[in-house]
Amino acid sequence: MKKYYVVATKWSEGHEAQIKYVAGEFPEYVLAAIFKDAYNEHYHANAEIVDEFFLLNR
Repeated sequence: MKKYYVVATKWSEGHEAQIKYVAGEFPEYVLAAIFKDAYNEHYHANAEIVDEFFLLNR
């Protein structure tokens, strides 16, 4: 089964740089899309949806 991840960017004090992190993991694209839209609206962010193949091969 394919998994979808919502990846967002945040500031890391420890790294003193912006880092990408997985904000959510979902078994279906539609669930990831709903979460991504809510996340972007709440945090005024620009999160993206990636599948597990893309995430593992970055």
